Amino acid sequence: MDKMSSEVGERRGKQMEAETSSEKRKRGMHVKFLFKGKECGGAEGGVDKIDVEDSSTTGAAAVDNMPYENQNLLWLERSPVLRFVQFLEEFQLMPQKPHFRPLDECDVVSREGWALKHMMTFVNVVKETSKLQVNASGSIIDNLLKCLPELESHGFDVKDVRNRLLKMQTMIKSREHLQTKLEKVKCEIKIRTHEGTKINAELLDAIEELKVLEEKKARLVSMNEENDFEIAKLKSSDSSLNEHIQNVEHSFVSVDRKLNWLV
Repeated sequence: MDKMSSEVGERRGKQMEAETSSEKRKRGMHVKFLFKGKECGGAEGGVDKIDVEDSSTTGAAAVDNMPYENQNLLWLERSPVLRFVQFLEEFQLMPQKPHFRPLDECDVVSREGWALKHMMTFVNVVKETSKLQVNASGSIIDNLLKCLPELESHGFDVKDVRNRLLKMQTMIKSREHLQTKLEKVKCEIKIRTHEGTKINAELLDAIEELKVLEEKKARLVSMNEENDFEIAKLKSSDSSLNEHIQNVEHSFVSVDRKLNWLV
């Protein structure tokens, strides 16, 4: 009898242990997401696969990762889709405690969808903010900022995101202002360059004209010097001829006088 009681007790103990282990596995179900072959920390893109890991400690941590302050929405903790979302990188980097109080007015069947919408909006805002470049359009930041008030109304902490967006918005506006000034300077440079091309063309024409004029000047100077030389020669001949003429005239007068004396 004692042996039978012992065996029954042993079987009950093993059964309780098995049930306890089963409960632990249920409570400790931990979903690890791999994005493009990487864990969610530092990964981007779509989901390649979902690994389900049996861990009592990680499961408890998963439940506590995003406690809902609104007691009417505790059912969200049991939603596999929302549990999936809360393991995304953005929620790991910026843990949130949304209360989703505005969803109290929604139908029960639609609450999970609305909650998922807001959670994915938060994920997308954080993701898009992290991807912003200095040459991003100002409208992109404006659209991201417009999403924040609704997220805040549901209990999301978006102060850091807003501060970052506002700083980036200021820097982008400053860059756009400087870019506008740069474009004006470039436009002025283009105009000046075109004007300089015209001036250089005129200058080359003027230089060519000056070259022609210099050649003409040199030719005229040479011709003038040659002409002056010829004039000097002619003047010399003129003097010599005048002298000869005067001699002839004097000789003629002398001959004439002799003839008159003979008569």
